[in-house]
Amino acid sequence: MQKAELRSAQADVEKCVVHAPFDGTVVEKYVQAYQFVRMGEPLLRLVNSTDLEVEAIVSSQWLKWLKPGTVFSMTVEEVSQTVLGRVDRVVDEVDPISRTVRMIGVLDKTFIKMLPGMSGVLKFEQ
Repeated sequence: MQKAELRSAQADVEKCVVHAPFDGTVVEKYVQAYQFVRMGEPLLRLVNSTDLEVEAIVSSQWLKWLKPGTVFSMTVEEVSQTVLGRVDRVVDEVDPISRTVRMIGVLDKTFIKMLPGMSGVLKFEQ
């Protein structure tokens, strides 16, 4: 009987280990130590600051020339530095009211330390 209780307790303890899906930074904590939580309840909010993407809303008229691989520069407002990037994808949906599309880009890996939520100005060469 004691072995069964030990196995049950060990199984419960294994459920107490949390594995993050990526290396990141904790930006918000929803629970405290030793607090009881239900399975599936959020504990923390993590951000991944290693593979940041740039999201921009651009004119749908740009679809004539804006393609994956198009190079741009981004001046990051918070640090007043410029980094290079390239268009990764253009979302296949035009907003009919504003006549805009979402563009997702990636930055050169040699960029300065960026944090999620930073903003900037993009410049494209045609």
